[in-house]
Amino acid sequence: MTKVWAALMAMLALTGCWKEAPTQANLSMTSYSYSPVLVTEAKVEGLKIPFNTTVVAGEAEDANIPRDLGAYMLSWSAGNKDTVAVSAKWVELLTDRAWEASLEVSPDDLLRNSLNTASITLIFGPNGQFVAGTDPSDTGSGKDLASECGTRTPTQDRDISAEVDAHALLAEALRFDYPPVPDQTTCPEPAS
Repeated sequence: MTKVWAALMAMLALTGCWKEAPTQANLSMTSYSYSPVLVTEAKVEGLKIPFNTTVVAGEAEDANIPRDLGAYMLSWSAGNKDTVAVSAKWVELLTDRAWEASLEVSPDDLLRNSLNTASITLIFGPNGQFVAGTDPSDTGSGKDLASECGTRTPTQDRDISAEVDAHALLAEALRFDYPPVPDQTTCPEPAS
């Protein structure tokens, strides 16, 4: 009977056929390999994720690499809401340019694991690209739900190399040899 129950839960998670709204969410963050960032703030439904700053350097463009490594567990209720708001503020490590963006996604589109925990993945790209995806570990590969080009916040620009000792993993991230940003990007190079 336990195997049948586990199989049913896995099938519900794969198809997204949950009747009730998720009560928990795993929030994870990644970036494209050519666009590492220092995230200074992230919010889900206005709830600020409890961290000061965090270095995010991933390989979101590679479908063979999980995008949801490391996650913050959130207790929340999507309730009867039509959308879930996510937002972030960040600084690109390679350009020192600051950005902010917000998106809304449907809670029905969030993939869930066998415990009905929703997955939200924030993905950072070059020139302020901000993507909200969903990537639960136990149900296979994820998908992108919404994307936008963030708003430049030049007053928040900062020389990240001067802060090497202030943030965990920053020195290591700045030593890495990143691939070049592709000629064609989703978001255009900013004017300033």
